Amino acid sequence: MGADQGEGITSTGTLIKTKGVVNQTLLVFVQDSSVTTGAGKTGIVAANLTVYSARVEDDNDVVLESITLVDAQGTGTDHRDGVWEELTPNMPGWYRFDPPDSCYATGASECGISMIDSGANDIAPVAIEIQLIDADLMDSASLGLSDLVAIESELIVVHSDTLAIEVDTGNIYSDTTHIHSDTLVIEAWALSSVASDTAAIESELIVVHSDTLAIESNGATADKLLGYTQLLARSDAAINTDRSTELGEINANEGSGAGDYDNTGESQEQLRDFLTVPVSDVAAIESELIVVHSDTSAIESELIVVHSDTLAIEVDTNNIYSDTTHIHSDTLLIEAWGLSATASDAAAIESELIVVHSDTLAIEVDTGNIYSDTTHIHSDTLKIESDVALLETTRAEPAQGIPGATINFMAKIDFLYKAWRNHSDQTASLYQLYNDDTTTVDHKATVSDDATTFSREEIVSGA
Repeated sequence: MGADQGEGITSTGTLIKTKGVVNQTLLVFVQDSSVTTGAGKTGIVAANLTVYSARVEDDNDVVLESITLVDAQGTGTDHRDGVWEELTPNMPGWYRFDPPDSCYATGASECGISMIDSGANDIAPVAIEIQLIDADLMDSASLGLSDLVAIESELIVVHSDTLAIEVDTGNIYSDTTHIHSDTLVIEAWALSSVASDTAAIESELIVVHSDTLAIESNGATADKLLGYTQLLARSDAAINTDRSTELGEINANEGSGAGDYDNTGESQEQLRDFLTVPVSDVAAIESELIVVHSDTSAIESELIVVHSDTLAIEVDTNNIYSDTTHIHSDTLLIEAWGLSATASDAAAIESELIVVHSDTLAIEVDTGNIYSDTTHIHSDTLKIESDVALLETTRAEPAQGIPGATINFMAKIDFLYKAWRNHSDQTASLYQLYNDDTTTVDHKATVSDDATTFSREEIVSGA
């Protein structure tokens, strides 16, 4: 510990100590007041000094205490409040002093110690100022700040959670992409299936329509056949009147006989000749009816399939709604679906698929936002980790030179630590702070004291 020196008073400058520390030893330089060279006073014993301390409490109360000095019993004496020991012969004017622990009380922010000559011993007054802080400058890991350790622990957890979020977000994004792709496949498949089924039904209906026209055409022939049969089977004149058209057609085609047909006794040859065409028509009608029956059965079968498929569509549509919260697993079910649709349901299915597609796109957008936010969180976490690493990294002491006025926070702490730790000395006009090698002057400042005001200029390079 160096000392600021002036005529008639010795000041140690401001020391920095952690609140609540105990068993601290200070080195004190005491000047000889009978000379003006700034030389140290030797041979001072405990009884030669009157010592007081003034402690500033956190509530701004000032507590004054008397300190009783005790002469050490040989070099290397264990710490004891008030111990006083001369460091001779190699360091004239230097003494060991053990202030009481009350000087570093937890509830205080500053402590001043005054040493004055208790008689006429040519001892210059000594002033010691101690600044008390919460940080522990001797703690190279976290400066004694427990919150730094807690913050580091929390940051590790945040980093781990962020990585987990990144993994989960990637999975969500991948699943959403699969959902989108599968939905498009389902939409294309459903529309294709509906179109195919509609075309098949339309084809069947065309056949039915054609067969129906054939039945209508052959129905007139069947009616004529009935008239011919009635003329053949009945021998009364009334039927000749009811079926005059058919009778005229018979007489117009007499066949191999001669004369008009008489249903009361005429030969039946002409009727047989004329019935040749109607009989063939009956066979054609029967054939058409068989086709119509077959086609009707096919339509019925198709309608049963359509009904079954419609019920399946209803069930699967309900699954689409109810399984929204389990999108990934339900997508596997959707891929296995076997759907068929009618033309009337096509618009409804397409509408539902459009909704599913829209929701899927919304999920993709939200997933993109989550991924973007996670990337920012990861970037910020890396910056925080970098800052924490900076706090934990061992730092070299500042090099020789002028301390800058606008240096960063860590550099300022480095200078404070160097000033507190390294060897320094002071004459009546010069303060010097040495390199770790204790021989190279890294920094210095001009000092003066007019017995009223002690002054120190700005620190400059020691070169």
